Amino acid sequence: RMETADDLIRGYVRVRPWPNTDKARSALSVPLSLEACEKLIRPLYLAIWGSGKDPFEVTPKGKTKAAAAKAQQSLLRWAVRVSQFKEGSRLTLKSILQYGFGCGFDGWEIDEIEQRKYIKNESGEVTRDRSLPKKTIQRPTYENGNLRNIIFDPDCTSQDPNSGRWIAKRIQITAYDLDDMREDDTYKNIPTQEELKRILAHKDEPAKDSMQALKPNQTREYQSQDDKLPSSKDPLAAPLELVEYRTRERIVTMLQRSIIVRNEENKSGELSVHGCSFIDVLNSLFGYGVTILVSGEQRFSQGVLNSGVDSLALKLNPSFQQIKGIGAQNQTISIAPGKVITVEG
Repeated sequence: RMETADDLIRGYVRVRPWPNTDKARSALSVPLSLEACEKLIRPLYLAIWGSGKDPFEVTPKGKTKAAAAKAQQSLLRWAVRVSQFKEGSRLTLKSILQYGFGCGFDGWEIDEIEQRKYIKNESGEVTRDRSLPKKTIQRPTYENGNLRNIIFDPDCTSQDPNSGRWIAKRIQITAYDLDDMREDDTYKNIPTQEELKRILAHKDEPAKDSMQALKPNQTREYQSQDDKLPSSKDPLAAPLELVEYRTRERIVTMLQRSIIVRNEENKSGELSVHGCSFIDVLNSLFGYGVTILVSGEQRFSQGVLNSGVDSLALKLNPSFQQIKGIGAQNQTISIAPGKVITVEG
């Protein structure tokens, strides 16, 4: 279904030649699926976020003061901005419309922020005070899920992936990302930078793809290159695979299918993934998308259009028959626009 949806969105029509010739027949596309998805995503996006400054309105109830409600509203505005939730939700909506299902992951990141305080020196010049320590804050994150890099519990029978028992997500990282992970106490057994330099410089550790089965077509138009291929000459920027397996009890992370770098208790008790279908199907995680609903009409329109163009081409540039002689009977004659056919008899 995902392969079919990608072809319909891109308007892919296979180019076929006329029988027994090298001349191509008409292969025009009708972007019906693309138009339907783009028209639907706008009212859906505005229904969630609206067009105002604040995506959420907090109204005080009971003993809650108006100032407290206003503070909560400002906090929500900040969380939406720093987590890039608007853009992430837009991508999730496109996945829901195109594939019939979309999901996203929530989480937290730790950032260090420099305190901004300005002082005036003896000469009266105002400068920034660099002696203040940095503040450490936790900010929320939201990441749209790439369905070709995620495996869900096959026993999950609803559109909510949290109702399943487990989820596995593939992440492509580099050695620089591993350096940052060393600062996190939850990750262990990470190779040293010297070991990574030696291994990656000699190309002894090619990137893996544990979910290759979900990517049968790697040469489609408007698609980035295979993420297993390096995009830089820097050996430390070579791609490495990280697979995270999450249940309600534990979180296990594996590097390059060989090193377990994380194996700890899942303190949240959740899978931290949120999913939704466009039209949910009973006893199924995945659902029906726009491309499935209009695929028949798009193919019918493309077939009628291209047949009409082929018929017009034959009328404008017909084939001709040239008599050569007599004797041959029951020949198989192929036609194409502008082709000259020589027959005997």
